Amino acid sequence: MESLKNMELFSGEALAASGTLTSPVIDLENTIKAESIFIKASSVLGVADVKVEYAVSKDGVNFGGFNDATDIITSTNSVFSTNKEGVHTVAMPAVLSRYIKLRVTELSTTVADTLVDLDLLVRNSVLG
Repeated sequence: MESLKNMELFSGEALAASGTLTSPVIDLENTIKAESIFIKASSVLGVADVKVEYAVSKDGVNFGGFNDATDIITSTNSVFSTNKEGVHTVAMPAVLSRYIKLRVTELSTTVADTLVDLDLLVRNSVLG
């Protein structure tokens, strides 16, 4: 039996120009698959433009680099042609490691008031 679980990682988290937000360590031990992310990045001063990356670890302590894997989103302004600051769902790549961290980076050097909402949807195994 399986269930879907939504993990809220950031809710209205402030992100400065060229700044980054890094999630806590996410343990995928009972996860069948990391399905997708929900992302919303918005700004009053301009149009938010963020990228989303991930890093993996086998022990939850020693992580590879965020540049070691293909970005989940390279640029919200490039990937989403309309409603750039709306809520979007993006499929996760196949993650073959027990632990991951996600990182959001504001690509603009001038937009200093970006707010980020980021959730991870995972498919879990339910015993019983």
